[in-house]
Amino acid sequence: FPLLDKAPKDEVVSFNELEDWNIQQAHHMPILYRTQKEIAARDTDGDGAITFCEYLPQFTMEDIVKNEMEHGEAGWWKEQFVNADVDQNGSPNFDQFN
Repeated sequence: FPLLDKAPKDEVVSFNELEDWNIQQAHHMPILYRTQKEIAARDTDGDGAITFCEYLPQFTMEDIVKNEMEHGEAGWWKEQFVNADVDQNGSPNFDQFN
């Protein structure tokens, strides 16, 4: 928490402070490496982007339609996936996936 509270140091993390930290973390080398490995392992069609079914093949269409929102359920994961897919094309690219 103290690492996030930078300007002003007021014991409150503002939206901008949190956003700055998220961007900084996304450009951290171990995270970039892990993202590259995840995409390489799951990008079955080789297009450099990950579809929901490529990333989480264990979920069936029935699971997705149920839209159960408990942590770890298909609906919860689908929401995370849609939020990451900034351009809403259904396949987050490297930066969005990261």
